[in-house]
Amino acid sequence: MLSSLDVSNSHNLGVLYCDANPALTSLYMKNGKNEFSYNFTDDPNLTFICVDESQLQDIQDYVNNNNIGNNPTITSDCLMATQEVSANKILVYPNPVKDVLYIQRFDSAQRDKAEIYDMSGKKVKTFNGNSVNVSNLQKGMYILKIDGQTVKFIKE
Repeated sequence: MLSSLDVSNSHNLGVLYCDANPALTSLYMKNGKNEFSYNFTDDPNLTFICVDESQLQDIQDYVNNNNIGNNPTITSDCLMATQEVSANKILVYPNPVKDVLYIQRFDSAQRDKAEIYDMSGKKVKTFNGNSVNVSNLQKGMYILKIDGQTVKFIKE
């Protein structure tokens, strides 16, 4: 099952069906095409949906009328997915990531070691620094814990 679905480069998309996927947390539908059919019901863990600005209200209505996800954020700013930050302002990018995940801090606090956990809570990596190679991790969603904060990211 997919934890993230990105159709933003599918400019000829006519229909999108991604329903009944309990692992789906992020859906990227912003592709410059404002009219296509979609169905993403029965995705209880959906927390983030990125759409074209002209689709914001339609998608919000669809989500509200179909009781979709876990009160998902619906935005046309796809960068918000990389800014799932705690109050102390940590940014991780790119998100989703294939090889190297970069960490940017917006304060001057001392950085402790960082840890990466899979969604079952198992620690899969420990590191220090502003970047980490995650190419050896399986595809899926992970949690980065650093300086007492947690940030989710997706490994492609």
